[in-house]
Amino acid sequence: IVEGGHYGWPECAGRDLEMAAGGCRGKLAPVAEMAPHSSTDGLVYYDAGHFPAQYRGSLFAAQYGGDERSQTPAGREIVRIQVAPSQGSVPQSATVTRFAAGFRRPLDVTVDALGTLYVADFESGKIYRIVWLGP
Repeated sequence: IVEGGHYGWPECAGRDLEMAAGGCRGKLAPVAEMAPHSSTDGLVYYDAGHFPAQYRGSLFAAQYGGDERSQTPAGREIVRIQVAPSQGSVPQSATVTRFAAGFRRPLDVTVDALGTLYVADFESGKIYRIVWLGP
């Protein structure tokens, strides 16, 4: 996040910066985009050592998801966000991939001191513990 930066909302959304009346020139484009209606609610930075080294420096996001009436079902999963190194202080790109699925309504994700991830699922009322068991 750039202090004082304007990311376009509500006039512009995502990378399609030419959709708003008058365009969205001068607005900051997103580093990554999530699927429509995925509703990213919880976010945690992973710098622990429980998972393999390639997971350090990743963000994990809980995606609550849309309802069953949605034409494009999205969310209801935990995604991993890998931010690419950049030349300056502002990242230029990131990759979003599915990390864990099968949740009903994941609302938040956190990590403990040992590096174990925990997911709070709103709809089921459960807290899931995610540990690395190996390849």
